[in-house]
Amino acid sequence: MLKLFQESESWDRTMFEEYQNRRLSKLIKHAYEHVPYYREVLDQHGLKPSEIQTISDLPKMPFLTSDIIKTRSNDFVATNVSPFDREMSHTSGSTGPSLYFYFDKTTIPVERAQAMRHLLWLGYKRGDKVAVIKGQPLNTSGKTFKYLSGSKELRISLAKPNNENVEQVVKILAEYRPTFIRGWPSSIYTIAQWLSENHYDAPRPKYIITSSENLYPHMKKRIEACFGAAVVDGYGQSEFVAYALQCSHVRAYHIQMETAIVELVPYRGNFYEIVGTCLWNTAMPFIRYRTGDLTIKGSDPCPCGRASDTLAEVIGRTSDIVFRDEKSGEISPVSSCSFYDAEEIREAQILVEENGYVRVRIVPRAEVSRALDIRIKEEIAQCLNVSQQSVVVDKVNEIQPVESGKRPLIIGRSPSL
Repeated sequence: MLKLFQESESWDRTMFEEYQNRRLSKLIKHAYEHVPYYREVLDQHGLKPSEIQTISDLPKMPFLTSDIIKTRSNDFVATNVSPFDREMSHTSGSTGPSLYFYFDKTTIPVERAQAMRHLLWLGYKRGDKVAVIKGQPLNTSGKTFKYLSGSKELRISLAKPNNENVEQVVKILAEYRPTFIRGWPSSIYTIAQWLSENHYDAPRPKYIITSSENLYPHMKKRIEACFGAAVVDGYGQSEFVAYALQCSHVRAYHIQMETAIVELVPYRGNFYEIVGTCLWNTAMPFIRYRTGDLTIKGSDPCPCGRASDTLAEVIGRTSDIVFRDEKSGEISPVSSCSFYDAEEIREAQILVEENGYVRVRIVPRAEVSRALDIRIKEEIAQCLNVSQQSVVVDKVNEIQPVESGKRPLIIGRSPSL
């Protein structure tokens, strides 16, 4: 895969499309012959595999959703892939119950090669040290650190981000001095907050690479200030149906066209929903899968010169935005609220409840002033277009993670959606 990625660096758009069409043709044939769901769908629509050979043919097939997979999961498992040749995976469950599915054993190496590609884009050299920081426990029960000597990779768990654990992480980072830091934005942001609060100098890596969660403006700003390094973001999801990576110019997100076909389906205004087709997973194919993530199309070419399609901006889940003007598509991201980065707040989370109330949980660093309490209610009310009386601010000791270990900023769907 790394060899393929090296070759494709010089491809033009026609070569990308030709490659995608070849893999799509094989995938559709495989799905029809060995996956009961797709045989049924193609038969119902009067389609033969030979009629879906190119990207332009894909819209002949209906969209796939996580609800369909959950309802008919057994019908998505390829009958010709042995249980010994597949691995179970699942989504994070940030916005609902997790979705469980299979990868064949070639898919995971493809994803790992893609992660290495991202590092190579940013100047990685053999021997460079990498620290990976996430908010989930390591496989080794109870441990905060795990060192992989072969890849010179230090894996760090911030599953319990209390003051003692964060200080321990900061000290090990200072000793390890990684060339690159990768991980969840929320976990790295937690460390940046501690550094800021304790006036502690952090080791300065070449780049900080974030993925797996929304990178909010207040997070990016503080991380870059505390680590003295640019934050380079990557978009993707557990289902591996659409990936897009920022290069060292930190502008557009380059769609990884060798691994998936990404369709941008009009949503509202100039916003599009990301629909993806994984070109590698034969154990449980995802074809025209609706991710629920919104984006803005890329337009201007990136200075790096790569010919792959781009996304100008990844907005994130539809639950994270409110459309204030249906016709123009003007949005008001919940992340635009400025109270998140207030010195009095260590962490915050918004719950949009079914009864019309919006509950804001905050973990205070210090006593929350009445002025900040009023500011939170005003910002949420304006952003979500609700009354201040319907906004409740709760002070809590801790925000509980979801199944994956993540602590999503927003839970529930915005009222206007």
